[in-house]
Amino acid sequence: MIGGSSDFRFRPGQHLKRGGEFAKLKAHGNRLTTPMFILNWLPRQVPGPSRLGVVTGKRLGIAVERNRARRLLREAFRLIQGEIRVPVDLVLVARQAIREQKLNRVLEELRKALLRAGIRANAGPAAGPEGGS
Repeated sequence: MIGGSSDFRFRPGQHLKRGGEFAKLKAHGNRLTTPMFILNWLPRQVPGPSRLGVVTGKRLGIAVERNRARRLLREAFRLIQGEIRVPVDLVLVARQAIREQKLNRVLEELRKALLRAGIRANAGPAAGPEGGS
């Protein structure tokens, strides 16, 4: 069962919440664009797990669509976080193309993006969990 292990938890300490953290990543971090999201990242200066922030603007759609996009991106990160080589702060900015996607497609796109960014070890299965959302 995926997610049954405590290794896959997405704890509160792994959430980026403060505006300053988002601004720092935008100003000093690296950026990679995919059809579904924009990935901004910066290696962490202090030891600890990788952290994630998600941005969904009103241009993405109504609240239900924005919430679904946030859930998809958080869940994809939760499942892939063990494959990240070095602790990083990530901000994912949802784009229009994510609205029609299922979880396994978002997971695949995130794996490819992290590999292109050089922060993901070349490990883990190529396909995500069955079903999707």
